Amino acid sequence: MRPGVDREGWTANGGSATVAVPPKEIRAVEYALCEGQSANDLAKKVNAMLAQGWRLYGSPAVFSIGAGSWWYYQAVVRGGDAGPDGSE
Repeated sequence: MRPGVDREGWTANGGSATVAVPPKEIRAVEYALCEGQSANDLAKKVNAMLAQGWRLYGSPAVFSIGAGSWWYYQAVVRGGDAGPDGSE
């Protein structure tokens, strides 16, 4: 070990030294969008995806495309690293 450098690779004055870090495995992320014509329809589709190992991603969205026409959406992901809620 060099004088002034600790075992972590940081110098005594707060500067940094090069430290070898093993590469992190990169995992692919799959993304799917569940769509329903009602909140109950969306819940059924989302629950089916969750049962297959998918995770919620973001918040649900509700859109109206005309009088009496409503569409409900929820994104789900699997694989990859932690999602926006810190899971996995």
